[in-house]
Amino acid sequence: MSTEEPTPNKRGGCLTVFLIAMLIISPLYMLIGLFQPSKETMEYLPKWSQWSIYAMALLGVLNLVSAIAMWKWKKWGAFGFGLAIAGFFVLSIMRGAISLPGALLGIVICFAILVRLVRPIWQRMT
Repeated sequence: MSTEEPTPNKRGGCLTVFLIAMLIISPLYMLIGLFQPSKETMEYLPKWSQWSIYAMALLGVLNLVSAIAMWKWKKWGAFGFGLAIAGFFVLSIMRGAISLPGALLGIVICFAILVRLVRPIWQRMT
């Protein structure tokens, strides 16, 4: 009979802060798609077409679902974040908000941060 108690899953402090931030920020992106922006608001967002606003809201849904999955120790949540990162930068390129080199640099940085946060707990995720 083993006297060892199973160690509870502990995520790092940085990953916990990241997930909490995503749980707060992602619904805000979702709200973008629910409420029609006023004409005054659209004047401040000249490169935002209606479809890009809806796409950003869908990315908010994907981020929220991914954050919940990672909170529950699911590996597919990390893949969802990766997909959302790629989608955000593709959307930014399509609407002309960022150049291709800038987008590639952003994608590399975001993926590096994601890998750094998830790597220590990857083996404990299901």
